[in-house]
Amino acid sequence: MSEIPKKSKPISVRRYRIGDYAHYMGVGRDFLKHYEKCGLLSADHHDNGYRHFGFEQSSLILECMRLRNCGYTVREMGGMLRDLSGVEVRQSLHEAREALEKRIKHTQAIAAEIERLEEWFDIRQSQPEDWEVTSAEGRYYLPHANGSQFLEDERIYEILPQWFDWLSVV
Repeated sequence: MSEIPKKSKPISVRRYRIGDYAHYMGVGRDFLKHYEKCGLLSADHHDNGYRHFGFEQSSLILECMRLRNCGYTVREMGGMLRDLSGVEVRQSLHEAREALEKRIKHTQAIAAEIERLEEWFDIRQSQPEDWEVTSAEGRYYLPHANGSQFLEDERIYEILPQWFDWLSVV
């Protein structure tokens, strides 16, 4: 005769007061409250006003922190974690990486331009007789002007915001 299997006890998940849980997760209480308010985390609220978080939410917090480090807002995280398919999440991550690479390229270009200007100033300081600062007639060398007035070409104004983003490297 075979033995009747014993019913296993349900696994009890430990609950932690907000301060302890924040400490164990390396975040602040405000972090937990904000993510709870935005619907990403849930806490048990007790009559004494304490919040208790379950250990099972730890991996979710780590995922939120990873997404935050990737530049996602809390609102975007909610959509990614609840509403998007794996393919959509992958596409969103791809777009975030491309945007980050674009910002890196832009920042590197600005750093290179600053370095070029520093080198130019170093050369000028070593040869002070071959340059001077002087006043001149007001001529403006803007990409959308002919020197004294703005151009009427609308194509310029479509790309002008992008040009201004790169202004320091032009």
